[in-house]
Amino acid sequence: MNITQSHLCLTSETVMKYLDKKVNDQSKLKWPKGLVFWKTTDFGTYHQTKRKDPPTLQVPDLAYIEFVKSPDGELNGVAISHKTLLQQLNSMTAILSSNPNLDGKSFKRSDISFTRHRNVMLNILDARKSVGLIMGTLLNVFTGNLMIWSPSSLLDVAGLYAHIITKFGVTVLLNDYLSLKQVVYNYQSFPQYTRKFSKKEVNFSSLKWVLIYTSIVDGEFHEILTNRWLKPLGCKDVQNVVSPLLTLSEFGGMVISMRDWIGQEEKLNTNIIPAFTDDGEQLMSMNDSQLSEVLIDKKSLTTNTVKIISDRPPAVADSYSKSQDFLRIGSFGYPIPDATLAIVNPDTCFLSGVMEVGEIWIDSVSLPGAYWGTPKETRDIFHARCQDHEGILDLEFLRTGLLGFTWNGKVYVLGFYEDRLRQRVTWVDKQDGNNSENTAQYRYHYSEHLAFTLARAIPQKRITDSSAFDVLINNEHLPVLVIESPAAIPNESGQVDIPELDLIASKSFDVLERYHNVRPVCVLILAPDTLPRTIKSGIPGIANMLVKRYFLEGVLKSVYVKYNVRRSITEIPRSKYYLDSIWSTPVSQLRYESLFDAEDQYSGLDYRDTSIDDRTNRPLTDFDSIWEIFKWRARNQSDEMAFSGVTKNSKMLSWKKFDIKVAGVVSMILDKSKKGKFKTGEFIGLMFTMSEDFVAALYACWLLGLIPVPLNPLDPNRSSEDIPAFFGVLKDYKIKNIFINGEVETLIRNKPLSHLLKENIDFQSIKIRNTVKCTSKTTVATYQQAIDRFKGKKFDASATCLVLLNWSDDNTRTGISINHSTILSLCKIIKETCQLESTNPVMACVRHTTGMGFIQSALIGVYLGSATYIIPPMDFATNPSAFFTTLARLKVKDIYVTPQMLEYAIRKVKTKDFSLDKMKNIMVGWDGRPDVNLIKQVATRFSATKLTSSAISHVYSHNYNPMIALRSYLSFDAINLYLDPDSLRIGLVSLVSQSIVPNAIHVQDSGIVPVCTQIAIVNPETKKLCKVGEYGEIWVCSEGNCQKTLQNISGSDNTFHKYQFNATTENGDKSLRYIRTGDLGFLHNVSRTDRSGTIDFQALFVLGSIGSTFESMGLMHFAEDVESTIESSHPEIKTGGCCVFKADGFVIAVVDTIRAKYLSSLIPVIFNKVLSNHFLILDIVAFTKPDCFPYSRLGMKQRGKIVRRWAGKKLNIQAQYGLSHGERGLIETVQNLESSTSEAGSIITKEYEQ
Repeated sequence: MNITQSHLCLTSETVMKYLDKKVNDQSKLKWPKGLVFWKTTDFGTYHQTKRKDPPTLQVPDLAYIEFVKSPDGELNGVAISHKTLLQQLNSMTAILSSNPNLDGKSFKRSDISFTRHRNVMLNILDARKSVGLIMGTLLNVFTGNLMIWSPSSLLDVAGLYAHIITKFGVTVLLNDYLSLKQVVYNYQSFPQYTRKFSKKEVNFSSLKWVLIYTSIVDGEFHEILTNRWLKPLGCKDVQNVVSPLLTLSEFGGMVISMRDWIGQEEKLNTNIIPAFTDDGEQLMSMNDSQLSEVLIDKKSLTTNTVKIISDRPPAVADSYSKSQDFLRIGSFGYPIPDATLAIVNPDTCFLSGVMEVGEIWIDSVSLPGAYWGTPKETRDIFHARCQDHEGILDLEFLRTGLLGFTWNGKVYVLGFYEDRLRQRVTWVDKQDGNNSENTAQYRYHYSEHLAFTLARAIPQKRITDSSAFDVLINNEHLPVLVIESPAAIPNESGQVDIPELDLIASKSFDVLERYHNVRPVCVLILAPDTLPRTIKSGIPGIANMLVKRYFLEGVLKSVYVKYNVRRSITEIPRSKYYLDSIWSTPVSQLRYESLFDAEDQYSGLDYRDTSIDDRTNRPLTDFDSIWEIFKWRARNQSDEMAFSGVTKNSKMLSWKKFDIKVAGVVSMILDKSKKGKFKTGEFIGLMFTMSEDFVAALYACWLLGLIPVPLNPLDPNRSSEDIPAFFGVLKDYKIKNIFINGEVETLIRNKPLSHLLKENIDFQSIKIRNTVKCTSKTTVATYQQAIDRFKGKKFDASATCLVLLNWSDDNTRTGISINHSTILSLCKIIKETCQLESTNPVMACVRHTTGMGFIQSALIGVYLGSATYIIPPMDFATNPSAFFTTLARLKVKDIYVTPQMLEYAIRKVKTKDFSLDKMKNIMVGWDGRPDVNLIKQVATRFSATKLTSSAISHVYSHNYNPMIALRSYLSFDAINLYLDPDSLRIGLVSLVSQSIVPNAIHVQDSGIVPVCTQIAIVNPETKKLCKVGEYGEIWVCSEGNCQKTLQNISGSDNTFHKYQFNATTENGDKSLRYIRTGDLGFLHNVSRTDRSGTIDFQALFVLGSIGSTFESMGLMHFAEDVESTIESSHPEIKTGGCCVFKADGFVIAVVDTIRAKYLSSLIPVIFNKVLSNHFLILDIVAFTKPDCFPYSRLGMKQRGKIVRRWAGKKLNIQAQYGLSHGERGLIETVQNLESSTSEAGSIITKEYEQ
């Protein structure tokens, strides 16, 4: 109603009541404005008065719009004009009148004189739409004959249908195969019910036409219909009675072909080949209007070729074995008289060759010309253009969607286009010797033929129905089989018989390959009556296009899936060197030679040996430690603010007050040291919430030569992870004292943490000290002598003074040893790179125990001599708007944040309350590839605050160096590149356009190197510098690099970690010492223009960690790209709820989904997406039970924990599906392919030589 903007609706009382229930104020459906309903049940009968003429009708060109569903379930309105309608009815009248049974009389009644009802039509079809409306209601109005309509339920009464034909002298039956078969087969079983239904004898002598609404002719049933029902019940000249109607049910029900006796076959523009006897003699008396049938070769049909074996097939196939080689096809007759019919290749739109299968295209005045309101679909379907060798034909056709051919001018239909599937000719065909036609690229099959074979070849009614179609995966059409089976019905306990389902799937693979040479890529099994159905030519059947659509959407209610990868996929995803790694010496050498003329990838080095304090012009590089700078600040800036909170109740600490606060902690340590509680060089745990108390304890430890180990407060919600990790730290570093503040004390003294901590015996020996309670009335300077006596030994700037613990998403710890030289170098690099000044306040909010967050909260403010404002993360979570309001109020220029903070702010912050026009550098920390959408989302969300997108910069951080690259103060937006995924898989970097390569990998730069830093891109195996055009491991040479890892106090370190430090390149500067990040990336030369002119620089692009990559068949895959594809493939897969890894030669995907059943229907969606987008075959897909997929506290997947649990068989799996046989199986398949190809090549060579 809304599409057509109808203003009047004619309906009945019953339908009106139904509509009122469905469309009301509470429903989303709304009628168009001004729509009026008229109930036809309230109308009377129009009686024309003799003295008055009938009212004048203004008839528009459009007769009506019929809405029909397309094969894929879409609703389309077919616009039918009066001209089209009248032409169709005239054609039908001429054809029906040509029947010899009418003795030359017209089917249409005379318009001049009224006579009795000459013809009577009995219509079983729906008289309101499609064929029932055209051939029933409208045709009888047009011809002036009588139509009797009866519901299909009438056929349930045995003999009643025949009795009505006899009683009313019916001349035309309008029916479909389903209804006719019910009547005819009932008569075969119980003929007495028909003959004795009434006293009046059944007599079909009045019957002239039996019109059958269908799309495919059933010749075998025609014989039963004519010889076992019509003829015994008195029908005369039965050979001229039966006529199937080829109708376009999707286009208004118009008839385009049926048998006729009009003649003039010479106008068909085709050669008429006469029939022959078995002895080869021509049959001279052949009637061209007979229902012709042909026997065609099935094998030829698979190559779209029609090879006629016989034009007079046997009455019924003698045996099933014979029907395996031949197919019996019946014709509809000639096209309607005013039509032009063409057989066209539906894929290329070229006219098909002689005796070649194609789509039936037709042009006629009798056919509708448009869809309502959809011009594009109208142009593509109703005004299609085809071409031949001379060019495009000057004709427009309607594409019927029917596949068939013409022979002797008659139309033969094989099925619907959506029911045909194709499969590429593979190495298996050539190996088995099944490809006799060497030029054939594809084989074509029809789903009905496959369903017929399955039903007969697999006994015991294991298969009730099936659907077959092809799907486009990785640019290849692969067959898919969907089966309905009683074995898929769950038992009383809700379980299905998996071994039985596996047997059915295996047999289906074998049967289709044996009889049809079809190798489906997968088989899905469902319970009976589960697949979507539709009415095809009046017969309910499986809607293949809807099944395919639901298959691709993952909504089929399948209970089992089985794959046949090795024999179905033509191109096994692989590299040319599939037995080698892309980092192996021979493959690396090939890349090196192909890029020989390209430059090596390494950045420039901007070295700054000094950093000057902007207040005093004193070189800060003259100091040996950060605590010396702290004492200097306390002496020279004693009354200026050092630290402060941002709430109303926060206390501002000047440098002097902060010095006194540090002295309080020093006093406590010195006092306890007299009792042997502390000694220099001891590791001290610092477990604080973010506050100035943490900073005070940190500097107190440094002043006394203690080694602080910052610890995150324990999380009661993740105690199962945090407490074992906590005690692991205490054990490895032999920590005996832990400094805390009041908030942490409250946390660990109360349940549930207090109970869990006390359960561990080691906790009893740990001293928990609340440093907030430590007070002093004097500064640190008064304790200097005591400090010197406590420290004893001479200061060593290169000795470990700090251990920073970096925790991965899966809670794996990496301890980093930091010395005072590194701390000062980090501060210098940040100050000089970001051009920081003491007048700019520093704000800290997140991750105060490690990386950039630690520098921001505890170091950089002291180094610069500027005020540090502290906002605890909990305050940000409670009121993120206050954070940004404070940034605006204090005019903060530089701030470090995490991606999670910005994502949270996008959802929660109201941006109308503040302005961020002074904000120049929001540093977003990443330890891998940046999110390409985050900057754009933040800039859009905060556009009202005058925050520019160029002010948001990525910072590439690493455990060993918190600032390797950054975009700070670059006056342009992040650089977007699209990488060719095919090149990326073999180690190359190739830039493409996303419009040309839709699945290109989108990456953004992580910025440029800071001062005193150089980056090199190095092959991780050969240790040679990579060339421009390939990617490699990111190596970093910087003053800010830490010197080693420190996993425990004994100093024993992981061998892998040792190799990451002091690395040198094989073909570079041997004097430079690098750390190996373990991350892959590349440098890209960029040129940008701003106000100052043109800027040329090298931007770093980080692709991901080597640890999260895997290789399969010689191709490199980044797990995060594959996981992102899987997570976006279906809405019921959780974001971040997928982990892909390789174990024991198998590529495994572990998936977290909100779906509880029918998980097997998600497998094809996942498999297809991964194969098409990443050229990767998944071997195993497993679904975890609800709430059993490991996530970190920040909602990130815990990859390491998932892999460990999988290897230890401790992962809670809900369902698991094996799809392929692993890499070893694929290698074996490829080697078979290569051997068969070489054998075929040698045969061709011998033939050529001969």
